[in-house]
Amino acid sequence: MKKVKVTYVNGNELHQKNSSGELSRQRCYISLDCSSGVLTADCSYETGGVSFSVYHGHEKRWRIPALRADAVNHILDEIAPLAEIILDGYDYVFDSRTNKLAVFSDAAVDARDEINDILEQDFDADTIKVWSAGDWFAGFGSVDRQAKQLLITADSSDEQLADLASEQEDFAHSSAECDILEDCLDHMTWIRERLRADAQEVF
Repeated sequence: MKKVKVTYVNGNELHQKNSSGELSRQRCYISLDCSSGVLTADCSYETGGVSFSVYHGHEKRWRIPALRADAVNHILDEIAPLAEIILDGYDYVFDSRTNKLAVFSDAAVDARDEINDILEQDFDADTIKVWSAGDWFAGFGSVDRQAKQLLITADSSDEQLADLASEQEDFAHSSAECDILEDCLDHMTWIRERLRADAQEVF
């Protein structure tokens, strides 16, 4: 039987943004390249369709949420034996226009369906939790309360804000509720500018 080559993911790499800023984590998938035997997880950056390899069936994809690395790597290990059955039953033929089309044995089709069943489970607890800094710090209350809690003043330097942002990102990541805290430094800079604007109004 053909062996799959499992390529594992690291950290929160399934959370990505494309050039337009749209979260590509909404298009994450597990991929089996039947030509190379590589089984992995990735995000799609395709905006106008799919590749020829996917379209003609040589690469099989299964949609998944943006999962933490340990969760998706566990799934890759779980489905690897089924992926090998698919590889073993993989072949190709040419159509009338010389397109190379993937074909699969009945056993391979059954293995694909088993993978479908495995991936229908609830992954909510294992998805990458992403927060904007504005939402994360809103729990502190008003801008003044956020500034006090975060030790931000109108005189805070850019360097100080960068250090504070790094500390708060580390603290947030230590919580089970947050894997990625976005725009932390930008939010802190906004707080400082609000404090400066308020101070000017006083005078």
